[in-house]
Amino acid sequence: MEEIDDVMIERVVERLTALADANRIRILMKLRAGPCTIGVLAEHMGLAQPSISKHIAVLKRAGLVLVRRDGTQAFCSAADPAVYELCGIVCDGVVRHLRKEQDALADVLAAAPTGNVRKLKRRKV
Repeated sequence: MEEIDDVMIERVVERLTALADANRIRILMKLRAGPCTIGVLAEHMGLAQPSISKHIAVLKRAGLVLVRRDGTQAFCSAADPAVYELCGIVCDGVVRHLRKEQDALADVLAAAPTGNVRKLKRRKV
């Protein structure tokens, strides 16, 4: 990646901050199937409409969601499909990290004397 200036860094931080919320990720995953209304999102997620609207506003400011009004309905859709690529990259990284942790724990358990393994299991290490 080429060097980026401070303004661009701030925009990147804004976008990543918008993604740093479980409900916003859930909203984006729901929108992956296609546009839907704030009401449908609220019902699907079990959250109040004002809460969904606030999350949508954050995602919209970051350029991740588009909102189209039709009368009293607000239809939301993903504005940048690259967000799903980013989520895939992050998910793959999480899986790699968990596998490394799992392998390290397996090595510790394999090397520990039998009596100590029981103590480790009880302590939920």
